[in-house]
Amino acid sequence: MYKGILWASWHALTLFGYVCGSLLIFMACNTFVIATRYGAFSLYAILATYLISALLIFSATKGKHPAWGVLLIISVLLTSVVY
Repeated sequence: MYKGILWASWHALTLFGYVCGSLLIFMACNTFVIATRYGAFSLYAILATYLISALLIFSATKGKHPAWGVLLIISVLLTSVVY
């Protein structure tokens, strides 16, 4: 039914993994960073990850799978926190 969801899910999970890994490396290398700077970096990284994943799933399934909508709602909520 949804041929592109497996492909999009695989790539979205890869993207989540890379972002999570970059956050862990950032935390390990910058233990002296002020919490607000780290918090802002984390929110922007997570926001970008959810937004890109929503667009990826939307394009892969031509908008037929509801996962893109959920990810888009999460990214909109994160945007309201960041700005």
